[in-house]
Amino acid sequence: MNRKRQHALHNHTILLILIFNLPIQLLDINFYLIFFSYGSVQPSQPIICLLWWLTDYGFYMGGLILMACSPCYESYGILGMWEFIGHISIPILLEGIASITLILRVQMQRRRLHQSNQWRRQRRMIIQLLLVSGLNVGINFPGNILLIAHLCGLPSEYGAEAVLYLYFLYYFTICLFPFISLSQFPDLRKTMKVKLLGIVRRRPHHTGTVTLTRRDIPMNRVA
Repeated sequence: MNRKRQHALHNHTILLILIFNLPIQLLDINFYLIFFSYGSVQPSQPIICLLWWLTDYGFYMGGLILMACSPCYESYGILGMWEFIGHISIPILLEGIASITLILRVQMQRRRLHQSNQWRRQRRMIIQLLLVSGLNVGINFPGNILLIAHLCGLPSEYGAEAVLYLYFLYYFTICLFPFISLSQFPDLRKTMKVKLLGIVRRRPHHTGTVTLTRRDIPMNRVA
């Protein structure tokens, strides 16, 4: 990765978000899986609970501060409904619409100016945009639709089990975001590939030849 990209401020923000998300991937998700399997925190020690709280609240809230948002929609009545619909559901919907609109605009501009030689660069931009936008929209959209249905009068017992799976599915945004970010830097991806291939380089196989002499060949005696 060149020094210009290292000193870019927008890359610093992504790096900090990845650092805050790393403990959530390593600890929080594993603690949830253990709790769902055994029905209690394992091992049942106070230090484990404190570590889980630090990971679930400390690092998660740190990521929210970096993204300049805070989830308060569950604490108030009509204000909470507005917070959920106006600040969570609608932005996800607008993200998908804006991404599709931008792609269509780029294609129309390319055809109007006859810039066919820049298609390779535009294709990379479109793929990056679809990956980042599709990851966020695809994971958050089903859960938001179900919650909006509950706000509109659907009984809470409908989809209660699905909500548990969808709530855990939100973590995949954190797990998959590093790979999406890595896809935006082809030079860094090539460097990592070269280093990994250098580590797991296969040793050359040496083949030996066996020469048989006349003494090594058994002779059948004729009775």
